Amino acid sequence: MSQLFYHLIYQEKNKHWLMILDQFEENQTMTGKDLATKLSCTQRTIQSDIKQIKQYFDASILLAGGEDGYHFSFQYPTAYTRKKQALLDQEPLFSYADQLLAGTRRTNQEWAEILNLSPASFGRIKRQFVHLLEEHYHLTIVDKDNQLKGNEPAIRQFMHDLYFTLPLCPNVLEQRIESWDSFDQPTKPAHWSLDPIRLNQWRQLAQWRIDQGHCLQVKKGQEEVQERIVVALDETVTLPFPPQEKAALFLLSLNEEQFLNSLRQREFIRQFSS
Repeated sequence: MSQLFYHLIYQEKNKHWLMILDQFEENQTMTGKDLATKLSCTQRTIQSDIKQIKQYFDASILLAGGEDGYHFSFQYPTAYTRKKQALLDQEPLFSYADQLLAGTRRTNQEWAEILNLSPASFGRIKRQFVHLLEEHYHLTIVDKDNQLKGNEPAIRQFMHDLYFTLPLCPNVLEQRIESWDSFDQPTKPAHWSLDPIRLNQWRQLAQWRIDQGHCLQVKKGQEEVQERIVVALDETVTLPFPPQEKAALFLLSLNEEQFLNSLRQREFIRQFSS
């Protein structure tokens, strides 16, 4: 599973359960010793977690055996997924991250009340989140009203990771994704192939940030190269974006398979290198 996914899970019980289930989904059969080694905990902890997992997921899974060998299988996959998602709906960091990206302005006290946490508990959760943002994205949060600050491309990378790479989304993120307009404009055959899924994902994020008043900066001295890239995007799809946004969208959406051909690699460099 995505490392960001586990970083956003604050409650250790939920994190342990999901990591155990991740191992079972991948391997189906594992010993208690192997699970304890994978999760860096004791076999007694694994036994306790598995007992609780069986109670919580009930008939949606079959988890048989003992510490010498557990066997996992799905009984009702839809019910199983809903129960996993319900665990995430208890996790405050997903909602906090979503609202930061939406530009919501709230004090620490207001956030503690909304998330039904004590000020001290919210402070611990926020410190964990700030560490994640600083270490992986070089972003930070302004204390007074909890505003996300940093380089615009880094903010968008965090957005993409949050909304489009997690193996399982809580309802708050699903609702955000569903709120975006569908992108049903077909792409036209062109010289350079774009991945339609990535094109749609990055277009959604770019449109959201543009609507919030956050555009990518224009890079000085790159105007000629940018113009050639914009022409390449316009050959494929028509979008009412500023030139620097079109150029970024084209580069982020390129179908990587076409570059398995070394001739295409050299052609790309010749066309778009300054």
